[in-house]
Amino acid sequence: MPYRDPRCVFVANDFGQADVVAGWLGGRGIPARVMNQATHGGLVSPLLTGAVGVEVWVVDPAQAAEAVRLLGEHAVAQVARERTGPPVDAVCEECGRPSTFPARYRGTVQDCPHCAAFLDVGDPEAAEGAHDPDGPERDGPGGPRTDAITDKGGWGLTKP
Repeated sequence: MPYRDPRCVFVANDFGQADVVAGWLGGRGIPARVMNQATHGGLVSPLLTGAVGVEVWVVDPAQAAEAVRLLGEHAVAQVARERTGPPVDAVCEECGRPSTFPARYRGTVQDCPHCAAFLDVGDPEAAEGAHDPDGPERDGPGGPRTDAITDKGGWGLTKP
């Protein structure tokens, strides 16, 4: 494991993530800066010492413990938001069928469980008709409904 200076409070995967963390800490009264920008992550080969990463350091070493605490609380809160909350309803644009996903899938793209098409989970426009009692009827216990216009099975434009 590479040595880390005590002022190092976060090791990012890339410079963009490091910039966000340093700015976030600065917004909470803890000045921080991104290290290793001139060397693009360090001169030592990651093959020899393990991953170097992009370090975020606090300017004042006395604030390191507070910065780590704030970053930890933020990470825990982020995980809690992603994993809790009400289930998310989404309607597939391909097959028109509704599906319900756990809250952790909000804002992601999943496969539709009915037709395997890509499905935006948490898209407000797609979720509007998910539980619309006047919306298109779905396949019921009697099997697929027929289309009143073409007399073919599947998804029609009008109710039979």
